Amino acid sequence: IPQLFPEAATPEDKRRPTTAGFKFRESIETLIDALSKCQTHYIRCIKPNDEKVPNNFNVNCVMYQINCLGLLENVRIRTAGYAYRQTYEKFFNRYNLCSNQTWPPDKFAKAKRFKEGSQVIISEISPSHEFYGLGRSKIFLKNSEAFFALEELRDRKVYYYANRIQR
Repeated sequence: IPQLFPEAATPEDKRRPTTAGFKFRESIETLIDALSKCQTHYIRCIKPNDEKVPNNFNVNCVMYQINCLGLLENVRIRTAGYAYRQTYEKFFNRYNLCSNQTWPPDKFAKAKRFKEGSQVIISEISPSHEFYGLGRSKIFLKNSEAFFALEELRDRKVYYYANRIQR
């Protein structure tokens, strides 16, 4: 029996056996650690037909799914080399405190000049156009490192302003 249940308490060991909740939490932590070490990939499954019949390919059904998932736009942007895309309004509202010219955001937000504000933010972070692109309605970042640097800068600014408010 001790070989089947190694964590069971022996007569000289007075510790309580591990609980199912502890084992579950421990396995979740190892899973989270393993996932955080990996690069995320997304796999999209597309049904070739509605009848679930092999060797039957319905082009209209597949094209409908591709359009709904936005895969064509995603592939076009990824092949151009842009890892991140966001509308100007969302980008400005998230990162406006990263630049002294756009914080406080009254000057740009009240006039709905999100594109100009986003351009100011991104040009302050990276003056060369090689790391970003500006579209008609969205801003595109070439690599994920630029995005993570922007997020880190935002976190530092939030921390700075939170400390400033608390004083």
